Amino acid sequence: MNYTMTNGTLFVAVSSIGGQLLSIVDLSQNNKEYLWLGDEAYWKGRAPNLFPITGRVPDGTYTYKGNTYTIDSPHGFIRHSVLQLTNHAENFMEFGLKSNAQTRKQYPFDFDYRVSFTLDQKKLTICYTIRNTSPTETMLFSVGAHPGFQVPITDGEVFEDYMIEFEHPAHPQRLLLDGAYLSGKKEPYPLQNDTIIPLQHNLFDNEMILLEQAARSLTIHSARNQNGIRVSYPDFTYVGFWQPVQTDAPFICVEPWNGLPSVQNGSKEFSSKPGLCTLQPLKTYQATYSIEVY
Repeated sequence: MNYTMTNGTLFVAVSSIGGQLLSIVDLSQNNKEYLWLGDEAYWKGRAPNLFPITGRVPDGTYTYKGNTYTIDSPHGFIRHSVLQLTNHAENFMEFGLKSNAQTRKQYPFDFDYRVSFTLDQKKLTICYTIRNTSPTETMLFSVGAHPGFQVPITDGEVFEDYMIEFEHPAHPQRLLLDGAYLSGKKEPYPLQNDTIIPLQHNLFDNEMILLEQAARSLTIHSARNQNGIRVSYPDFTYVGFWQPVQTDAPFICVEPWNGLPSVQNGSKEFSSKPGLCTLQPLKTYQATYSIEVY
């Protein structure tokens, strides 16, 4: 089921399937849509939420405490799960899923997962709240986001007119991939003027761009117009950029992650998966990111 909210400036739609964002419309700009609306010719997704893994595990399987589990890969099962609407106010929506017999077939931890959406003027804040409901077991997980944004934003422009500009100068490291898995290697990823990635489709000819030590806020914009998208992710360690490889897809995904794909030919033991979050019994974890349009 789809749910909507508006504050008179932004209109937002969210699906109960995975708590996926479906639409972000600026009502003050002739109903301009900023979110990628999905097209199977390129990618049918829009903005899936990622939990309890980010990226892939080899063959979709892993081991934990001597047992083998098969999990939806990439990115875990939350994006395919039916979530319950737990709160719906004028400028707020929250969806949740609690661990159950079906989730335990894929993931052996007890949890209460929530994703909420809060509107404030032209800004949408997404918050992940994860509670370890076990009184005895430490919980291991990854969490992330995968929103796609229309590029170009404005008619009459092309993808190459746009850039990703980080809020602050930085010297990020690129985590190199071997296919869909970490290679175990990294290298400096130079930014133009220490802040800018000029967008070109061939940046994604082989794999996503996955960075660490980057600034935690960025804009997607063109020098040819005043419209743009600001994505801030203060609580996330990694940020990825993706579009389908070797295509002219008219969108880009900005992916804040707390977690990483498995290492190519690495251990299948879940506790050795890179970038995992650790949550003690009966404790709660939160991480937020925001999307602001202009």
